[in-house]
Amino acid sequence: MNSTEQRDTRIVTIALGLMSLAFLIFKASHFFVRMSDGPVYALMAQALTEGLVPYRDFFFAHPLGHLIALIPWVKSMQAWPEHLDFAADLVEVANAILIYHILRSRFLGRTGGSSRLVAWALSCFYLGSFSVMATSDHTTGIHLSLFWVLLAFLCEGRAWSIQTKWLSLPWAVLPSALALITRFYTAPLIVALVLGGFAKNRRRGITLAVGAFGLFSALLGLHYFVGGSALFDSLFMYHLAKKEFIPRQQIFHFFVVNDGLFLVGLVGLPLLAWRREWTGVLALICPATLILIYSDLYYFYLLLLLPGLCLGLSAISDSLVDRWPRAGVASIAAFTITAATWASIQYVNVVAETDLIENFSEMARFIESHSRPDQSIYGAVEVTPLLALKTHRSIAGSFFDTNIKHNLMGRIDPHVRLEEILKAHVKFVITTVVRQGDKIMGVEAYLPPHELSNHCQIAATFDQPRNFHGNLIVIWDCEPDQSGH
Repeated sequence: MNSTEQRDTRIVTIALGLMSLAFLIFKASHFFVRMSDGPVYALMAQALTEGLVPYRDFFFAHPLGHLIALIPWVKSMQAWPEHLDFAADLVEVANAILIYHILRSRFLGRTGGSSRLVAWALSCFYLGSFSVMATSDHTTGIHLSLFWVLLAFLCEGRAWSIQTKWLSLPWAVLPSALALITRFYTAPLIVALVLGGFAKNRRRGITLAVGAFGLFSALLGLHYFVGGSALFDSLFMYHLAKKEFIPRQQIFHFFVVNDGLFLVGLVGLPLLAWRREWTGVLALICPATLILIYSDLYYFYLLLLLPGLCLGLSAISDSLVDRWPRAGVASIAAFTITAATWASIQYVNVVAETDLIENFSEMARFIESHSRPDQSIYGAVEVTPLLALKTHRSIAGSFFDTNIKHNLMGRIDPHVRLEEILKAHVKFVITTVVRQGDKIMGVEAYLPPHELSNHCQIAATFDQPRNFHGNLIVIWDCEPDQSGH
């Protein structure tokens, strides 16, 4: 490495560090305790360490890659569980750095400072996007899944392999399998990587496919020894039975309004096809197909499109800088600054201070002071797991996942569930409801209201003015004569 390359490497390292620091400071400045799925995954990861068996002892709708990866983080954050979701921000920083190296090594063929600058600008564009900022408020599993996918793309882009006397095994095999064992919905991106590799080098593509899906199958086979027959219901039948919960037109409109500049990357797909960079083309087509046909679509699924759109943007940037070096770099810089500014404004105005858990500390203190450590709680998945982690209370019956979709799909009978948690001697039931005047509505989303009021009494209420799920959290005491005092 000559002195110029060493200088450029130092500059890039500093630039990536500044990008990461700016993102983390911005997100930390907008930290709030939020309604989130993240704590329920943390609670399940903790349950793993305590000897509970997933799929048998508690319901979990995904393979175990996410929970296993969470264990060290959950252990380190035991005193501050309300900060658990910060893990998603850290993973997204790593994802942006991976995108930089992918663009730098594979899709930006030029040498010199301009290619580094363009790759850095596009990694900033990714990290500063509304989609990344909004979804990284929650540790849902998409961010870790994308990390493994991007690492696989980088390994394959660099053609890294394990060389033996009989076989050349691509390094991408391992992160590809880890992506699949974290979330099944990464399969379209792994298929894109395999098909793109096959188009470039047939033998290597076949080796990657056999290695990745073979290792994934072996890991999934181990799940069967853990979960037994319950595994099929949790990982397959549950997802096949899902129906549309949020209209997909609403999700697409939300993306276009807040992150529409990403769609400029579509213009780059013909350029990638012309250069025979089929991985880039398929990295958009394959996940787009899943998003169009999958019934239970959520906004975070659109993050699966971002690697392909970034690759499309890289092709446009490549052509601009080749034709007009200075003007091209200036245009890309202006584009990135405009996109990041708009995304930041939208993030602050639309989601940064919504869906919050108000008075979280007061709720935790109430539970601690009005129950014994050996008593359990149950309730809304968006808030109860976080309170359980904060107060060191168990979840009655190990019913961690109480998403109302289970009720809507008929998987949970509310009357049976109430009997189950009462038999487990639940102390508190926590519900997120809507209060209109003297009326409380929405309890039926969790448990039958009349039967619940027969067995439990309202012990405390907490107003939630900035909450999508309801404007009131109600804590019901189901053992008022055994308060633990």
